[in-house]
Amino acid sequence: MSTSVRKKLCALAPLFCATSILFRSPMPATAAITEVVNMLESKPKKVRANSFFGVHFDLHASAADKVLGSEATAENIGSFLDAVAPDFVQYDCKGHPGYTSYPTKVGSASPGIVRDALRLWSEETRKRGVGLYIHYSGVMDAAAIQNHPEWARVDEKGNPDAEVTSLFSDYAKDLMIPQLKEVTGEYSLDGVWVDGDCWGAKLDYGTTAVETWKAQTGYADVPRNPNDPHWQEWKQFHRKAFDHYLANWVDELHKFNPQLQLCSNWAYTPHMPVPITANVDFLSGDFSAKESVDRARFEARYLDSSGMPWDLMAWGFNSYGSGAPHQMKHPEQLKQEAAVVMALGGGMQVYYQPTRSGYIPDAVTTTVKQVADFCRQRQQISHKSKSVPQVALLLSTASYLHRSNSVYSPHGQYTALEGALHALLELGYSVDLLSEHQLEPRLQDYPVVVIAQAAVLEEGFREKVRQYVRGGGTLVLLDRESLEPFKADLGVEFQGKPASAPAYITALDLFATVPGEWQNFSQVSAEVIMRRTALHASALTADAVTEPAATSTTLGSGNIFAAYGPVTQAHFNSHNPVIRTWIGNIMEKAFPQPKARLLGNPNVDMSLRKSADGRETVHLVNLSGAQRAERFAVIDQIPGSGKVSLAWTLSTRPESIRLLPQGTSLDFSCEPNTDGTYSVQLEVENVPIHGIVVPEFHSVE
Repeated sequence: MSTSVRKKLCALAPLFCATSILFRSPMPATAAITEVVNMLESKPKKVRANSFFGVHFDLHASAADKVLGSEATAENIGSFLDAVAPDFVQYDCKGHPGYTSYPTKVGSASPGIVRDALRLWSEETRKRGVGLYIHYSGVMDAAAIQNHPEWARVDEKGNPDAEVTSLFSDYAKDLMIPQLKEVTGEYSLDGVWVDGDCWGAKLDYGTTAVETWKAQTGYADVPRNPNDPHWQEWKQFHRKAFDHYLANWVDELHKFNPQLQLCSNWAYTPHMPVPITANVDFLSGDFSAKESVDRARFEARYLDSSGMPWDLMAWGFNSYGSGAPHQMKHPEQLKQEAAVVMALGGGMQVYYQPTRSGYIPDAVTTTVKQVADFCRQRQQISHKSKSVPQVALLLSTASYLHRSNSVYSPHGQYTALEGALHALLELGYSVDLLSEHQLEPRLQDYPVVVIAQAAVLEEGFREKVRQYVRGGGTLVLLDRESLEPFKADLGVEFQGKPASAPAYITALDLFATVPGEWQNFSQVSAEVIMRRTALHASALTADAVTEPAATSTTLGSGNIFAAYGPVTQAHFNSHNPVIRTWIGNIMEKAFPQPKARLLGNPNVDMSLRKSADGRETVHLVNLSGAQRAERFAVIDQIPGSGKVSLAWTLSTRPESIRLLPQGTSLDFSCEPNTDGTYSVQLEVENVPIHGIVVPEFHSVE
């Protein structure tokens, strides 16, 4: 747009101002003018729900910065955008130190701003129709606390937190919301990705929090540790406070600009596995840089069950302190991480830190372009695909909230559950991960429900599961912890309390140890299907006594299978094929005829999906060589998977089957079943990183 046209629009300021007053628009006149100018200059943008690939940049600006934006140029930014062609960019605004990297009039701007890089990103993304969001730290803001000590969260010993604000303070009202209105309006942003939010919130012993607690509950004091009375209520008190804080800032920003697309990092994910109550527009999270593939396998399956638009963010680098600071990841490593996300239907983004001066190095551009190209090849058939229900694995919200002593931080809370997920995937099943509120209305969709690490269930949900089994469903309780809610239905009589005992299980002509607490029991009506021994192979004798370790029993028209020890935790700790096979022996009895199952290769994850255009597909993700140790920070080669075999039941005989995006034609056999379906058997010689098996049928005129 020419300067003269801009001047003419600016001359219309009084008209915009009058219009703003007349229609009671929350947008100031100057912002309205900017919006009109931007509309005239802009290319159409995808809304976040339809976006697939993006890039995230954050700096966490501080008081010590001196060169912010000094090397940010339209040429550098434009070159990056043209090469990568992302659907959206999330750029730096305010990190956990609390200083903005743009010249704010609200709060604390970093003294190191040399050039307004956000302005350049706003202009260059608008020209290309690329969505622009900001990274903004929510609950965590050290500068706000320095300026307003009364906003600090206080720990149980009375010490003010230097970084985490109180959910009961005026921080959101007086700083966060006004600042987000300022920046989204001034820079014509498409949305906000708020970091340091649910996972940053902490239990608060400040005066306002304590007084609010006493007024709401009538209790004379607050609990200080898990052994004190009312501890569970104290945690829920803070969770409700966070829920209110989140809904409030989201609603206030939507009132200011209904077009803004808003997300709170890790809200309504396994970090915060509760029903969605805030009016967020999409879900997102940045999975661990160090355990990236396994974190993505877990988080993506939960997000896939959310019913919301979602994406996950891979870190483009690893950083392990002074020993191995900032190791940039290889494109092959990032492709493998992206494959996990795409195989579950999600969008993908990659996170980098530009230089403090705002320059995007060529190495970043080159790497992200390779990853973007890899993802784009799979977008049409991957994005927004839906699961075909097979195995439902419960992530129990009730149990998580009961055992976690934080507000919404899951670290270390899901290890046994992840052990169950890993075993089921290694055994070749397609697995969905759902909480109670997601699973209950869909119970009848799943042939089998697996529960692990769930000692506490709400009575209403427990009864729904029992009704599901009585009606012909199959329930598998894969660890001792999950037996308690169903102990009356197992067909056994518990003998004493769970107790630690030496325990070994056998499979593959090998032994594996499963340490921890086991529940002894005597049979009533159940059948013992697996056993354990207290002796290692080196001490085992021919007449050694074994103990029952797993059972099956009927309930109504359905079946319950149960393991009586910590087998999923043991699998998480060791990933021992003996434990996996032992679990597999139970699953084959519980679920003998899955619609699809991958056989013969525990390094390949299989997901049975239906693409957005209605095609039933099987996604294969090769996890060979995945990073699972800090001493292997950068993976530059993903070994081939080797041969995998797929058994698949289809409703129609396929004319051909291909592996996409390679386009390879696959040999297969196909036999009719008595129910009118077809049993397909095929082999894939190699899955390089990610392949999608797609049947093709005769067209009907």
